[in-house]
Amino acid sequence: MKYQPVIGLEIHAELKTKTKMFCDSLNDPDEKHPNLNVCPICMGHPGTLPVVNEDAVKKVIMAGLALNCQIERDTFFERKNYFYPDLPKGYQISQYQKPLCYGGWLDIPTANRLQTTDYSNKNGGGQSAVDGKPILGTKVEVKNINSIKFAANAVDYEIKRQTELLDTGEKIRHETRGWDDKKGETYLMRTKEEAQDYRYFPEPDIPPLHFEDVDVEDIASRLPELPQQRRERFAKQYGLSERYVEIFVVNKQLGDYYEHVSSELDSSANDYHKKRGQAGDEPIEPHVSEKLHSLAANYIITEFPTLMNSLGQKLDMEGFKISPEAFAELMVLIFHKELSSTGAKAVLKEMVENGLHPEQIMKEKDLSQISDTGDLEMAVREVISENPKPVDDYKKGKEASVKFLIGKVMSKTKGKANPQIVEGMIKEMLK
Repeated sequence: MKYQPVIGLEIHAELKTKTKMFCDSLNDPDEKHPNLNVCPICMGHPGTLPVVNEDAVKKVIMAGLALNCQIERDTFFERKNYFYPDLPKGYQISQYQKPLCYGGWLDIPTANRLQTTDYSNKNGGGQSAVDGKPILGTKVEVKNINSIKFAANAVDYEIKRQTELLDTGEKIRHETRGWDDKKGETYLMRTKEEAQDYRYFPEPDIPPLHFEDVDVEDIASRLPELPQQRRERFAKQYGLSERYVEIFVVNKQLGDYYEHVSSELDSSANDYHKKRGQAGDEPIEPHVSEKLHSLAANYIITEFPTLMNSLGQKLDMEGFKISPEAFAELMVLIFHKELSSTGAKAVLKEMVENGLHPEQIMKEKDLSQISDTGDLEMAVREVISENPKPVDDYKKGKEASVKFLIGKVMSKTKGKANPQIVEGMIKEMLK
């Protein structure tokens, strides 16, 4: 490619606060009626005085800490002057010289590398880079993009437009453009304003803010576990594959459920041994524990979406009828081959519909897997007797024929036979 596009995203996220930033009007993004949650401060009436929302400031600092930002200990608000139909004061209360947070970065795992997104420009700029700092061209901003599809289309159009300008010897202007989805092109809204155009000056109605180290430390102590921390912990604590870890990080509810299941696996394994007159209350061997954890992760990730779809639900664990304890019991039964994969799916379906425990369902529906060779011998002999051609094919070296015979045994035993044991018995009988 002759030119290298550099693409940045400016993403606005609304803070989850009860009231607005500078008044006590409700901050309700779901309000459908216009001009309901407003007050004289919102409407810019003369003589009104804004008051900083303390909760909002703390949430901004918390977000900044999550993004590895430096926190400004002495900061103040400024007036950003411009005219807009929904801005009755003629200015916006903002920050320019000393924002609350700056200099942050974020590691984003991708298919083949770790990308660092840098928010280091204290005056609001930002850049993405993997190797060193790039030499950037002139920035063009496309406003009011409200979908990923539109963002992708706008980027594609701008790459084409700017390439054509540069190829003809023209310069890229520093400007703000809009996106017209019907025409599939961007259009000029205004040439880009500089800081001096906004005539920034300190907000006279709001005093400066000062934070001690202890204030920032207190906010930091209330940070939840962040995605990268969770990613590292899941990999280390449970020995899961990168794919499984990523799913449990992205879908927090699913990850939390898996953790609850994991905390029950060892005790469920011990209970299983006790019921069968074997030793209990002993530490589970590490390799067994690792296999149980991996089995549980696999079933949650592969089976839960299907279960939810069958019930007409999205993948939401709220109100989910399978308790972590019951699911852990199921995993132990599958691990010890008490249930075939077919039987396990049938038990899972009953569990999610009725909230019953797996052993109860297994006994009521007679789903226990048959692993005893004595119990299976008659079925295997009957299948061999009833299918002379596949038997002859196997003896001639066609290994695939044994799969057919296993399927017949599974059918004869209504899916309860242990397929691994059946395979061994067929091969032994056909020697």
